[in-house]
Amino acid sequence: MSLKLKSVAGALSLLAVTAVSGVAHAEYFITPYAQLGSGSDNGYVANGATSGSATVSNGGEATALVDMNAGTIKTFLSFTGQDVTGSDFGQAAGVFGDRVTFTGGQGSTVNFGIDFDGLIYGDDAEPDLEDNFQIGVIARLRVFDPSAGATSNNFAVQSGALVSDDIVLDFSNPSYSFYHQLNESLAGSLVTTGGVNSYDVFVSFSIFSAMNGHPANLYMDFLNTATFGISVDPGVTYTSQSGLLGSDITPAAVPEPATWAMLILGFGAVGATARRRRMVVA
Repeated sequence: MSLKLKSVAGALSLLAVTAVSGVAHAEYFITPYAQLGSGSDNGYVANGATSGSATVSNGGEATALVDMNAGTIKTFLSFTGQDVTGSDFGQAAGVFGDRVTFTGGQGSTVNFGIDFDGLIYGDDAEPDLEDNFQIGVIARLRVFDPSAGATSNNFAVQSGALVSDDIVLDFSNPSYSFYHQLNESLAGSLVTTGGVNSYDVFVSFSIFSAMNGHPANLYMDFLNTATFGISVDPGVTYTSQSGLLGSDITPAAVPEPATWAMLILGFGAVGATARRRRMVVA
């Protein structure tokens, strides 16, 4: 499989293969995944640990952390093109899935959501080089009836999702110096039929870059969030198979501008503001 991805669609295919792997019929699982050139680390655990991390240092750093108890996926990627052994491709991704059971409230609305924010910046890019310099962020939210057969291996492409929302952000071929600050959300809802209702919930968040020969410096910091949350109508209670994904989670606050300024002090990165899309969880 070539790492010279010519489109974000190619990156989606890659993520489907590498970031979500393991036991097909686990009722809950986590997958922190990190890759940098020829080095990779996959922290897949099914029906066991509910938090974990994966880190690769190979001419840079790729880190992913998944914590179902907090409902968070955190990712970080930093490297310079041509410094990475094997190829100048990097990826940090986190995925988790759980079976959530809701009790009471016939015709009640259940809301699912993910908030994430972060920074992408760098310099020394050469946008006139022949090969594409690709940078991307991909987030997914899926909720299925258990009878749909969605698993850790196929949830991204499985049909019949009751809730389905994606964000795919493409920052390919950046200017010589670039800076993007992101603040995004995914959301969806469904209506229960009353009594006891169970659903399989899947969340994934990934950042990646394929420099393809560019000598750029790249820094992607998404260690603040992504944060998953559920809200329900009064009278509805819920638990999860893992025993952890069963309480309302308040997404972490977006850092103040002064905090971001401290992070990039001395870097000298300037550029366009990222495309924004904001969807507020009901």
